[in-house]
Amino acid sequence: MTRTIHLILLAALVLAAAPRTSQGASIGAVILDRQQADEQVAWPARRDKTPLPVVLWHGMGDSCCGQGMSDIKAALEQEVPGVFVHSILVGRDANEDTMRGFLDDVNVQTKQVCAKLKSMSELERGFHFIGFSQGGLFARSLVERCEGLKVETLITFAAPHQGIKDVPASWCDSQPVFCSMARLTIRRGAYNSLVQKSVVQASYIKTPWNLNAYLRGNLFLPDINNENNVNKVYKERMTALKALVLVRHEDDTVLSLRDSAWFYEDLMSGPVPFNETALYKDDVIGLRKLHKKGKVAFVTLPGDHMQFSIASFLGVVLPYLRDASAAVMHANEHIDAGDVRLHTRQPGRANPALLESMPFARSAM
Repeated sequence: MTRTIHLILLAALVLAAAPRTSQGASIGAVILDRQQADEQVAWPARRDKTPLPVVLWHGMGDSCCGQGMSDIKAALEQEVPGVFVHSILVGRDANEDTMRGFLDDVNVQTKQVCAKLKSMSELERGFHFIGFSQGGLFARSLVERCEGLKVETLITFAAPHQGIKDVPASWCDSQPVFCSMARLTIRRGAYNSLVQKSVVQASYIKTPWNLNAYLRGNLFLPDINNENNVNKVYKERMTALKALVLVRHEDDTVLSLRDSAWFYEDLMSGPVPFNETALYKDDVIGLRKLHKKGKVAFVTLPGDHMQFSIASFLGVVLPYLRDASAAVMHANEHIDAGDVRLHTRQPGRANPALLESMPFARSAM
């Protein structure tokens, strides 16, 4: 393909991936029910009286400082007295942050975020890392790649850990032309170096019908999944986590394989459960070791991609922010080791009366 054609297809992919609106609200918006702001979850103090900080990385179409992420940040600060919460900003302002969720070189972006987090004195003794959709994938890349970063718990919501193979079918309903062009980009140009270094979503495209091209041409996902040259440091850093919490959505229509959020792999023969993948069996990033030690929690939330209430979010994350090891053991005590695929965990007990009354958090990839 010529450079011009690639640029046209690149633009089509971005347009197809642009967040849609629903009922007049941005797809990345989270609105905290202020009438319930006085209610708190009981919070036992840490031995040193100071809770570990929390770092948030938003998904595509959102920004560090929009209503959604601001409400999540405020909810954590309310529920965890004294906690320092940092929401990652990529670029100079929120507008650039949102734009670079679509158009950027992910390898460059993650290096920049790594440097920023390492420079923050508040994070020197460690922190909990929470990532939303593609932000969860990028957060995991920092756990593996960012030397000196001290992450105690990694919590990812609907993150495409094993990639996506296609533009979400739900977006094609409203944009069939752009959707068709985006599919053409994925099938013919996703692994072109220009696209890889310009379109964020291309960094986690994994086409099961052409895995060789994926391994050769994708400049991000094969590296952090150790699918080419195995980097033992990545595994060492992952297995140093106290907890890895993988949240999927029951009715996810955005991830082309819903259970990519649980490290399932999408192959031509069909979905492969995480514990039957080469990534797990060969333990190239330490997932098997973490799992065998009871440090991985598999959580299922109802609803579509990134749709959850603030109360539901808190119900998932607060137990791990309190005591990561104990929370994972509790989450896993009902798992049949022979059939991990059946495990689902409902939201915790954070303000249960709010689960029905509070609005949904929506975020794109």
